Amino acid sequence: MEFVVRHVALTQSRINLGCHDADADGWLTEEELEAFVGRSVTTMAALQSLNNGFAKQYCRIATRRFMFLNDPLRRGKIRISTLLAGDALADFNELHAAREDDPALAKNWFSLASAQRVYNSYLNLDLDMNGTLSKSEFKRYTFDPRISDQCNNQGLSDAFVDRLYEEHSLKGAVAVREAKAKAAKGVSSTLSDPFIAASIERRRKQQLTEMDFQPFLDFVLAWSNKNHPASLAYFFRILDVNKTGALTNLEIWTFLHAIRKTWIADPDNYDLNMLDVRDELFDMVKPEVAGRITLADLQRCGCAHTVIEILCDHTGFWRYDNRESLPSDDEEEDDEVELEDDDGTNF
Repeated sequence: MEFVVRHVALTQSRINLGCHDADADGWLTEEELEAFVGRSVTTMAALQSLNNGFAKQYCRIATRRFMFLNDPLRRGKIRISTLLAGDALADFNELHAAREDDPALAKNWFSLASAQRVYNSYLNLDLDMNGTLSKSEFKRYTFDPRISDQCNNQGLSDAFVDRLYEEHSLKGAVAVREAKAKAAKGVSSTLSDPFIAASIERRRKQQLTEMDFQPFLDFVLAWSNKNHPASLAYFFRILDVNKTGALTNLEIWTFLHAIRKTWIADPDNYDLNMLDVRDELFDMVKPEVAGRITLADLQRCGCAHTVIEILCDHTGFWRYDNRESLPSDDEEEDDEVELEDDDGTNF
């Protein structure tokens, strides 16, 4: 019976996806895919409580998972055949027949509860409520109140956040330079009101340095399973500062230095030799070429999630350093949203 339901849903999805392919080229842009999601949610039993006020945000959240998994080159479009072959669409189609309170949907990215949880985390980080996240707001993402009495300095490192904003939030280094050049031209002389001119200038500068909801969703998808190929590609672009295709001592130390700076600022921490940490990272990954960690090395080693947390996250580094004294994380993992890639890998 389940096979029949899935087959019918897949057939219907093939028809619906084709209806949104405006130029009939076999590809869907992000806007076309979002329109498909918006049309589909009206018929899904598990989304009966989705109100009009949250519908747009839900569609954006759902669409980003499709794009993150199936658009590795960031072209802004996905082949329809790729969508049909992937498990992401199957997860989405589960909402057609499932009850809203079905516990099986607890780990489904497309469930209403999951979407609300992700959106609320964005709102909670946006302390000044301006609709975007500054670097200081965003770095609090990994703050864990359960260990606040033991770990005094939590959050993502400054070096990692700076690179993430440059590489992903600001759409790359070229876009950053273009945006800065545009901002340098100043406000148009046609704006004679100094108050309006100053307001526009502040907003323009804010857009250069803050993160909106879409790149936040990409980060959440990547952080939720750091070992996933799409996630590793996402993080490698951040860590590969000089775009050489490998992480050498220079790149490793760039990120470890930011971790060390915060670590030694806490008088409760012991004196940690970061050179030993660097050597431990290379021993964990075991790169094919000594002293050069490539993306392929990270994909093969099976411990990339640990490497990323050590390099990028003060909270994660503290957890790793105290791993032998901390309780099991099994219960915490049960609470996380579980996603799957097109090959069935948990994501």
